[in-house]
Amino acid sequence: MMTTELTVLPANIHWYLKVFNKTNSSFYEMNKLFRLFLFLTLRVFAGPFVLYGITIKQGRQYSFQHWFLKAIVYCFPIFLSYLNWNWTLKLVKIYMAQKRKRNSLSQ
Repeated sequence: MMTTELTVLPANIHWYLKVFNKTNSSFYEMNKLFRLFLFLTLRVFAGPFVLYGITIKQGRQYSFQHWFLKAIVYCFPIFLSYLNWNWTLKLVKIYMAQKRKRNSLSQ
């Protein structure tokens, strides 16, 4: 799941641009779209991919383990997937709301 950490870079840039009041720049808009793209391509599919790896590829390793360990191994990626999906949905909603606002102001 380390590839999901690539989304931190545009998130940090987004934060810096907001702190230094550069939200009206084209770079800010481009960074916002790039951040959304990375969330949609990396974070949404990371959790299911990890669960697939656990169940299909390495399921035999966990079949002999204690039930508590199995629960942790399965619950952790499910929880992270839930967080990733919620963050991505929040970014999509924010982006669409700002786009609608910008379109209504230009008309």
